[in-house]
Amino acid sequence: MAAYRFVDEWFVPASPQWVYGILSCPREYPEWWVDAFLAGEGDPGRRSPGSAPGS
Repeated sequence: MAAYRFVDEWFVPASPQWVYGILSCPREYPEWWVDAFLAGEGDPGRRSPGSAPGS
């Protein structure tokens, strides 16, 4: 079997804090990434860095 390695790098012209704020709300993904998400699941609100799900 041939080895496969997927490497993907994105340049996002935004601060890490802004990107984290967007990605920490999975329920909102369908609002801005319509082609990839029909529905979003997760706890309401933003996650704190280093916090575990359900905490």
